[in-house]
Amino acid sequence: INAYQQTNEPLAQTPSQSLQHESSHLLEQHLPRELSIKELESLLEASDIKAKQLIALLLSGLRLDEIAALKSEHIDLNNGLMSIGGTNQRTIALSKTLKSLFKQAQPCPAWTSDKSISAEALADILVYAAVDSGLTEPQEISSEAIRHSYIMFLVKQGIRLSDLDQVFGSIEPSVLSKYSRFSPEKRGIPLAEINLVHPALR
Repeated sequence: INAYQQTNEPLAQTPSQSLQHESSHLLEQHLPRELSIKELESLLEASDIKAKQLIALLLSGLRLDEIAALKSEHIDLNNGLMSIGGTNQRTIALSKTLKSLFKQAQPCPAWTSDKSISAEALADILVYAAVDSGLTEPQEISSEAIRHSYIMFLVKQGIRLSDLDQVFGSIEPSVLSKYSRFSPEKRGIPLAEINLVHPALR
């Protein structure tokens, strides 16, 4: 009995610490749910022009705060380019679908008439689009899930992980390491050889 107590004494003293460590480890490994092409198509189909533009921008690599800061002067429809400011400045090519969506609402983006919009307000637009789509578990259809689905689309093509920042801006090394396990056998392909248009936007 004494031997048993001595062996198990460390566990008996710190059960909460062990659980906290396990919980932290699981959180570190967690990534948003990857949405299928069909789910994203259904989401786009059920959306109004604001939500359509928002979803297309997330599927182009932008974060909510970058979308909230996006103005008409950042969008060059003639050359099919979009300039992203802030700490992760970059230029992104407009897909044909996104370019078409921008032309449907002038000035663009469609929420420009609201003068200023917050990332939280954009997230709310996505919530009602997810509910209207009729998809299961709409609470999991977030900006993070949509952006994650686009990252996965590129990673599964074998994109060089260090090139992801040209599309998505800075990504933490710890996050990149989580995506590395999804890279195919043929990996390290440069950005110029990767298809950047998500199938839901074709």
